[in-house]
Amino acid sequence: MSPAGERIARPFTAAWRVVESAVFAGYLPSAVFAVADEHETLATRQLGPTGEEGAVRADSIFLLASVTKPIVATGILQLVERGDLLLHEPVANNWPEFAMNGKAYFERQLSKAEKLQ
Repeated sequence: MSPAGERIARPFTAAWRVVESAVFAGYLPSAVFAVADEHETLATRQLGPTGEEGAVRADSIFLLASVTKPIVATGILQLVERGDLLLHEPVANNWPEFAMNGKAYFERQLSKAEKLQ
């Protein structure tokens, strides 16, 4: 196991147990769990239905829906932190296609005060 793999082995195993128990309890139908750094995937595990059609693999695609909101919010706030984006500027300043939909502001998007259309 690589040094990076050794570094994540214990936390990965503990986190996997939480995911695994949620699948076994029926809270999740299946799961794929992965840990990666900027260079490589360090570990993966998958659990779910077996069989040709319903098998879950490490490269299975899942519908994330609302789970993407905190990921996008984190990315926006990282851009703000680096000085590449201002929360109080219109989205269209950075994404010109939004100019036709009126003024949407990043800060209002993050607070759910208005819908991004």
